[in-house]
Amino acid sequence: MGSYIYDFLNDSLILDTSLISRDYQGISEKRLVQELSRYRTFSIMQIPFVSYDIRDNQGKLSSTGSEFFANDLMLKRAALYMDQIVLPDPIFPFTMPPHEQSEVFSQMLGFKQDGSIDRVKLAFYANQIISLRPLVAGNYVKFYPHSYHSEPAIQIPGGYSEVGFADLLPESISKFFNQRANVSSLEKIPNGYMLCDDLFPCRGIGLSFEGDCRENVEIYNLFEQEIISMDDNTRTMLTKMVLPDTPPKVREFDNWVSQSINKSAYEYFKNTVNNVSLATSLNSSYSSTTQLESELLRKHFFSGDKSIQANTFDSVMKMELPFLQGVSSHDLMSIRQNDGEEFANFRRELESSLKELRYEKDPLIIKRKVEDIEHEIFESQVQKINTKLKNIKKVSFADLGIAAVGLSASIATSGASLLGTLAALAHGAKTYGDYREKVTENPAFFAWKLKNSAKPTSSLNADKVMPKSRTISGITVTHGDYVVTPKE
Repeated sequence: MGSYIYDFLNDSLILDTSLISRDYQGISEKRLVQELSRYRTFSIMQIPFVSYDIRDNQGKLSSTGSEFFANDLMLKRAALYMDQIVLPDPIFPFTMPPHEQSEVFSQMLGFKQDGSIDRVKLAFYANQIISLRPLVAGNYVKFYPHSYHSEPAIQIPGGYSEVGFADLLPESISKFFNQRANVSSLEKIPNGYMLCDDLFPCRGIGLSFEGDCRENVEIYNLFEQEIISMDDNTRTMLTKMVLPDTPPKVREFDNWVSQSINKSAYEYFKNTVNNVSLATSLNSSYSSTTQLESELLRKHFFSGDKSIQANTFDSVMKMELPFLQGVSSHDLMSIRQNDGEEFANFRRELESSLKELRYEKDPLIIKRKVEDIEHEIFESQVQKINTKLKNIKKVSFADLGIAAVGLSASIATSGASLLGTLAALAHGAKTYGDYREKVTENPAFFAWKLKNSAKPTSSLNADKVMPKSRTISGITVTHGDYVVTPKE
C-alpha cells in the first residue's frame, strides 16, 4: 500500500471491519492495549524509513497537514495541485502509555476516568484509515506519527517566575495572544466542570484563544501548597497539593489568570514551532487548519510575499469545486497517475492564472478573482473541450467511412492491399493528431476528465464525522518564506 501504517494494521484486529462496526466489543481491554503497544513499537522503528520516503519526493510538492486535513473534500481539493499530503497517524496517539500524574490530578478534580481506551474514537479513526486506502495506494497520502514528538514528559515540570512567565515570549507575540485570550470561570458539576459565561474569582478557569478550534480549552486549577517537610542537607521539600473550597483574593486571582494566559501562549507557540520544524525536516510545507495559527505565522514568522506554489495552493483550497464530491478517490488517483502530463499542464495553468493574486491584500478581491478563475478553468474551458470533442467525433466518423470504403474495395479486388490499409491508418492518425492537439493539450483537460468521472452527489454517502465534531475554519500553508491565508 506504500505506507507503514497498513504494513502492520492490515493483519491487525485494529482494522478488522467486523470489530470496528461494533466498536471492538468482545475484545478485552488487555488484548486491545497489547495490540496498540505492539503497533507503537513497530511505528517508532519505522520512523527513519517513513521520513526518508516522505523526503525523497524528487522536487514534488509536499505538505504536512493536521488531523483535520483528513477530510474527504479537502484532500481531493488539495490533490488538484499537491503531489503529496502527509497526515498524522490517527492510531498512534492511542498507543501512548498512561500518564500517571495526569490521571491522579484528573481523579482529584472529579473527572471520572478509568484509563480505558476510547473505543468509539478508535473505531472512527480505523474507518478513516480504511477509507483513505485509495489515496495512499495512489502515493498521494502518507502517514507519519506526529504525536510521538509532542508526548508529555513522564514527570510534570514545576516552575516559578517573578513576572508571571511574561518573559517566555517576545513582547509582540505575548501581546498577540493576550489580545485573543478568552477566559471563563469554571463551575463544578458531578463529572467535572462547566464553563461559565463570565469571569470571577474562583479556583478553576477555562482558557482558549480566539481563532483556535472551539473545543481547545485549557483547564487551570489554582491549588495551594502545604509544606510537609524540608531537608536543607538534601535540598528537598515534600509538599501537599490542596484545592480549597474558598476563592482566592482578587489580586491573587488576577495574577494567576495572567500567568495562565502566558503559559498557554508559550505552549501554543512552541507547538506551532514544532509543527513547522517537523514539516521542514520532511521537505514539506506545513498546512494548518486554524485561523489563530495562520495569523501567528503570517504576522510573526513569514511576512514576505507568498511564493507562487504557496499562493496557488491557497487559492485552490479557496475554490468551491462541488463536483469533487462526486469523484471517487480511486478515480481521482487513476486520473492523476494515468494522465501525468496532463496533470502537469493543468498545474502550470493554475500557477499562471493565479500568480498575480500574490500581491493582492483585499480578501474580497481575492475571493472574486479566485471564483472567476475557477469558472474559467472548470466551466468555460471544460465546455470548450466538449465542443471540440463533438467536432472531432464528426470528423472521425467521416474519415472512418472513407477508410472503410477504401479498405473494402481493395479487399474485393486484390485482397487487403497495402494502399487501402495505409489509407485507413492515415485517416486514423489524422484524427488522433487532432485529438491530441485540440483536447489533451488543453490545460483544462485534467479538469475535464475529473468532471466526467463525477457521479451524482445524491448517491454518495456523506462523510462520517467524529462524535462531538470539530469546527474547521480553513487552511494555512507555510514553508520557509511564506504563509498562506486560510479559507474564509
